[in-house]
Amino acid sequence: MIGKDNGTPSGAPTQPAPNSKPSRRPWLEDLSQHDDMPKFHWSVPWSDLMMTMFVLFTVLFVYASAKVDYLKAFRGHVEFENVEQVSEVGTRAGEVTAYEKHIPGILPDVGPHQLYEMMSAAVTESGLKDVTMELEGDTIRISMHGPMLFDRFSADLNPEADPFLRTVAGIVAKARYNVTIHGHTDTTPVHTPQFDTNWELSTKRAVNVARRLLATARINPGQITAAGHSMYKPRVPNLSPDGKLRNRRVEIELKRPEAPLPPQTSPTQGDLQ
Repeated sequence: MIGKDNGTPSGAPTQPAPNSKPSRRPWLEDLSQHDDMPKFHWSVPWSDLMMTMFVLFTVLFVYASAKVDYLKAFRGHVEFENVEQVSEVGTRAGEVTAYEKHIPGILPDVGPHQLYEMMSAAVTESGLKDVTMELEGDTIRISMHGPMLFDRFSADLNPEADPFLRTVAGIVAKARYNVTIHGHTDTTPVHTPQFDTNWELSTKRAVNVARRLLATARINPGQITAAGHSMYKPRVPNLSPDGKLRNRRVEIELKRPEAPLPPQTSPTQGDLQ
């Protein structure tokens, strides 16, 4: 039987029109099969990521803030309390120099790394070029060389070093570290009316630095040791004037005590003269 509309037999399969084209968007059909998925399923992992980032930055902020607080506490230097001794250069320890600022009281829990950063800030702020610092384990070493402290063959402290020594004294008094002061000379033989050998000169220089620290701040004398090493512990070869200049030095070592410090005592008048 022939169809009335198009002349095809009834019951025959219908053929696509010659001009019809297959759909170019099969993915739309795929998406239509997932209509049951939540429209905001991505928001859960995204919120987890944001929470993780928030916690991370909060921890970093707290750490940085604590570090800045320590630096603010020590970076300036010390207002010395009720100290009436007069230093050899005629400056009272209670007078505030350009380098000094207020810091809180005793801070015995400051670690070597934090103390090193505080001392480094003090060195940078002082503008002194003849001062270097090192951190070896739990020991901080401050090296002062050349004419900053002493003239050649002399053990008398120069006025230029006084503000920085006052800074060191104030921090030592607050942090309660053990202090060892080492005096060194170069290989030039010393024989003067005051000093028979390099041993006497290096030892006297270390002792004078120790006295200055004691005269400047309330430091327990039991914290301090002074020693002279003559020419026998050079930092660099004594082959040039610059090498000898660097070997003529005083080193101040700060080390956290392994045992409790001796009871607080005051230096005798002989210690300060």
